[in-house]
Amino acid sequence: MLNDTGDLPALSREEIEERLNSVAHGLDAAEHKDIIEDALAYVPPMFKDVLQREYEQAAAGIAQPSTRAIRVALKCFTTPHLRDPLLAALLDDPHAGLESVELLMRAVPANWPGMRSQFTATVAVLAQATGQTGLAGVAAHRATEICDKETLPGLVAKLTNIGQGDRMVEIVREGAEKSRTILFAE
Repeated sequence: MLNDTGDLPALSREEIEERLNSVAHGLDAAEHKDIIEDALAYVPPMFKDVLQREYEQAAAGIAQPSTRAIRVALKCFTTPHLRDPLLAALLDDPHAGLESVELLMRAVPANWPGMRSQFTATVAVLAQATGQTGLAGVAAHRATEICDKETLPGLVAKLTNIGQGDRMVEIVREGAEKSRTILFAE
């Protein structure tokens, strides 16, 4: 339902939590299992050009989510060498990034809490970047509930909790862009 302003009404906390807890990824069960096994077994390559190619494939998948994009992005999120540069790509277009990351988050099984926590924290960052502060706050809190041992969710939650959501986006963007620059430095 639209308000007189033409904006959609804000989601309730329950609706946001349902959205964050969803595992409706739309993938075939066998393919989903294969993607998760592939990500769990992923060993980051030693060669920079291979890392760069994997980043580029994952970044290209932001605008055009596909099974291949999900597979590559999940593998990228298993290592900070690829996760952080991918955060920069997600923040280049935070609306498309948010849509993409929510799909990725739903594809991560509940029995992989560290990864689910990272994606939920990334949802918080992208939600804040798109002006969805309610979603950002609930996602930041939920990320640390899922797993309180991950660095990114802890940073996101701390800054969100003290009312520094916009600063949190700046900090994540700066670090992510620096990581992307390092990935492509000769």
